[in-house]
Amino acid sequence: MKRWLATVCLSVLAGCSSAPKEPVAEVVPRITLGGPDGKTRVWANASAFRPVPIQLRAKAAEICEAIGARAAGFHPRALDENGKTFTEGGFYCVKD
Repeated sequence: MKRWLATVCLSVLAGCSSAPKEPVAEVVPRITLGGPDGKTRVWANASAFRPVPIQLRAKAAEICEAIGARAAGFHPRALDENGKTFTEGGFYCVKD
């Protein structure tokens, strides 16, 4: 009985391990020109933003409040409209 149980346990553990998966390309938010006028700056891939880290909340508030909005997200590798990474990351600002 113990031998059978050990075999089952090892089989289950072996089934959980697998070959390394190929890395999935990360989706990075990027500013694009859009909106009704085609000239408004909007974020593409906005779902890639994550919560603003505690240590960046003051900076996020400063940046977003300058445009009359509040900080709703942060991404460390967000891209500007030219495809260049923002030096300090990008903030997702929303107007309520």
